[in-house]
Amino acid sequence: MASPRLPTVVLSHPSAAQVAQLIAAASGPRDKAIISLFADTGLRLTELAQIAPERIDWERRIIRVFGKGRKERLVKFGPATGALLSALPPQASGNIWGVDYRGIQLMLVRLGRKTGIKANLHSFRRFFAIELRKRGVDSQTIQYLGGWESLAMVERYSRAAKQEVALAEYVPLTERLN
Repeated sequence: MASPRLPTVVLSHPSAAQVAQLIAAASGPRDKAIISLFADTGLRLTELAQIAPERIDWERRIIRVFGKGRKERLVKFGPATGALLSALPPQASGNIWGVDYRGIQLMLVRLGRKTGIKANLHSFRRFFAIELRKRGVDSQTIQYLGGWESLAMVERYSRAAKQEVALAEYVPLTERLN
């Protein structure tokens, strides 16, 4: 007997306006830079928490990170994120943030409560995949940029974009009859 199929759910993600609202509501330069970098790169929390100053190529706006299985990849950030990152004071902790994995998680929880916007790691990864999909970026490129192991995960993360695009392009059939 086959096991019952679970429903396919479209996972929630913040809009671009909500990401901007989260950045504006963040309590200081560090937290603003974290939110902006999550949105720009789709980094995993462990990847972001381990960023050391020597891993940042400021000229090209690229960071070398180590993801699942210690796999190295490069992520690119935009000028606005670069400005936020360059404003961070030097840290003695080994990473550029001065807090660890758990500290970043707690900041996201507080920010989510403060704004009423879901602000967790996976919502930013979904935002990243969906925004790229909306811009016409193919699945394989999204997979590489986000560090996903499989195309199936990219499809899962970007499913909402396909629905949003379809709904935006759809003209109700009854409007065509009039």
